[in-house]
Amino acid sequence: METPAPLSRLCIHTITTKPLPLAQAVKSYKNLGSGGITVWRDALQPQGPKESAKILADSGLAVVSLCRGGFFPATRLPMRWRRSPRTRSRPT
Repeated sequence: METPAPLSRLCIHTITTKPLPLAQAVKSYKNLGSGGITVWRDALQPQGPKESAKILADSGLAVVSLCRGGFFPATRLPMRWRRSPRTRSRPT
């Protein structure tokens, strides 16, 4: 029987536990033994970037990535461009 990988290699996205404030999510992930976190941008908004950075730095979790969210605000490319300038990129 194969030994399972340790949870310390696990990264949890804040969108997975969206109702939790960032500080509570960090504490919960840490208590579960997770070693990393992917932070969705909306999780930073309530306390702002400086306090969020402090929460994350103090947590000891590896910040694997920052996810912008809002990928598909419409089904057609022209409408996506109009609705969300933050998601604009040159179409391929």
